[in-house]
Amino acid sequence: RNYATLIMSRNFVGQRRPSFSGCNRTPTSTIGLGRNLSGSTKSKTQQEKEDHQQSVELVRTRDFEGYLCGLLMPSHARESYFAVRSLNVELASIKDGRRKRNVGGVEEPSVAGFLSHMSTSQQHSPIVRSVRRATQSADLTRRFLDRLVDAREADLEQSQMTTLQQLTEYSEETSSSVLYLSLECAGVRDEDADSAAYHVGVGSGLVSTLRSTVYRAEHHEEVALPVDVMEKYGVEDQFLLSGGQTNDDSKQQQEALQNAVREVAHLAAAHLARARQLQSRVPKAGRPSLLPAVPALMYLQQLQSAQYNVFDPVLLQPELNRFRLLLHLSRSWLTGVF
Repeated sequence: RNYATLIMSRNFVGQRRPSFSGCNRTPTSTIGLGRNLSGSTKSKTQQEKEDHQQSVELVRTRDFEGYLCGLLMPSHARESYFAVRSLNVELASIKDGRRKRNVGGVEEPSVAGFLSHMSTSQQHSPIVRSVRRATQSADLTRRFLDRLVDAREADLEQSQMTTLQQLTEYSEETSSSVLYLSLECAGVRDEDADSAAYHVGVGSGLVSTLRSTVYRAEHHEEVALPVDVMEKYGVEDQFLLSGGQTNDDSKQQQEALQNAVREVAHLAAAHLARARQLQSRVPKAGRPSLLPAVPALMYLQQLQSAQYNVFDPVLLQPELNRFRLLLHLSRSWLTGVF
């Protein structure tokens, strides 16, 4: 069931990662890999090139902001970066597939089924080959891959987080883990960099929840905001699920929803502000790995301008801001500051 087990051998290299209090992590081992990755009749160079192209295309079509950030990664880190990002995208898509209930007794998609398929179809799986190569070339820490997969699998059975703390922990286990791995792709193993990545990951993860609120309500009849936040401000699930228009009390409910969104947004902003304070301590080679903070900060600014109304049309059309996003990313990449 463990994805890391399926894509990596168990030949350990005796290196250890630093730990820091923000992540609550203990030092972990990193993994080495054997050279026989695919068993394909194609040349290694040709196979690697095709696998990389497929990883890049997957990220471009399903995680455009991650794609733009990847283009600004150091050239030696891009192949590994896109391997990690494509893995994250593919794991996240399992829940989307699971939401589409199949008729006729067909088994729903699951992480276990996906992993089983990947383990028996390695010859035809560019993701497996790409991540295996990344773990070898960048010596990725196995624990981060484990945590990413375990968190995605646990989330399959949840349509709504119970508490804001639980959502924060999930953001760290997913978004922050991807950033820890991105730093390793760039060859950076540094406690300050990890600490900044922790805060960027939590902040951007909380922002992802806010950004998905309307979509999940409209398309999946799910409430993205945690139960305790909804109850604290008296927001009724039905108000959100109905697109913000229910009855005569809709104005009061709209204000309650805006207050709930504001609380999550303020927590995200606090984490991103802390990351900004730490960024000067991050080695130069690791700063591009923190670029996902840029789109998260942009969204929070737009959300504040919209009075924390997640139904604001501007917030629901992110493609309109792509040029502005590219400018902000380019500036952050050039200056090393987001």
